[in-house]
Amino acid sequence: MLRNVHLYGSLGDRFGTLYRLDVRDAAEAIRALGAQLPGFYAHVREHDWHVIRGPLGDCGRALDLDTLALGLGHETEL
Repeated sequence: MLRNVHLYGSLGDRFGTLYRLDVRDAAEAIRALGAQLPGFYAHVREHDWHVIRGPLGDCGRALDLDTLALGLGHETEL
């Protein structure tokens, strides 16, 4: 299923703000972006980041390292 992967802050400034990726979970989205964008992994390692499943704001769910590999189900925003 295609997901809208939004990048904000310094990630969005450097790599662009929206990607449509056919991914199962957030971990796969991160791997896909790392494979396509030179310097992505280094930038993520050097800065703080948050992964939100769903829309930003009160409706989104923050993911941590333990939940990045959980399937996104029918959710289309990451």
